[in-house]
Amino acid sequence: MGYFELKARKGLIKVQSVVEGGVLREVEISGDFFFYPEEAFWRFKEDLRGIRVDYEEILQRVSSILEREGIELVGCTAEDFAKAIYYSAVGGDEE
Repeated sequence: MGYFELKARKGLIKVQSVVEGGVLREVEISGDFFFYPEEAFWRFKEDLRGIRVDYEEILQRVSSILEREGIELVGCTAEDFAKAIYYSAVGGDEE
């Protein structure tokens, strides 16, 4: 299980992930950030499962989900979430 914390402009994003065969199988996201509407958060996490561990692919999926669900982020960005998810999955530090 990988873990990564990212300090966004206004909040902290914590991600735990399980990767099998280069694919995200489980993604748990918590922290101190604002995500509206809150009920879309569970669909957001579910829609990340099964994606290949590639930063650009993760960013594209995150951006797509946010747009489709009409999710508003306050103090953090799609890029912040994508970085936290990616670095959790690869078990490395932000470069």
